[in-house]
Amino acid sequence: MIYKVVCDRMLIDLIKDPVWVIWAAGRFVQTDKNTANGIVASDGNEVFHLAGTPEFSGYPDEYKTVTVTEISIDGLR
Repeated sequence: MIYKVVCDRMLIDLIKDPVWVIWAAGRFVQTDKNTANGIVASDGNEVFHLAGTPEFSGYPDEYKTVTVTEISIDGLR
């Protein structure tokens, strides 16, 4: 499966093997999809905040809040 990442109704990333993270104690920790409040961008250079989850409280930089949807390869056509 592939996950599409949408911010402000715009597709901003496609992620094949998502790395789910949670912002805890001032750092990102890898976790499972059900516990995560973030997902690492496909290029590994950014972490997106998952809409509807706790904010990255105390995170020093700006971040995008996104929705993530699982899609099949057929969903990309």
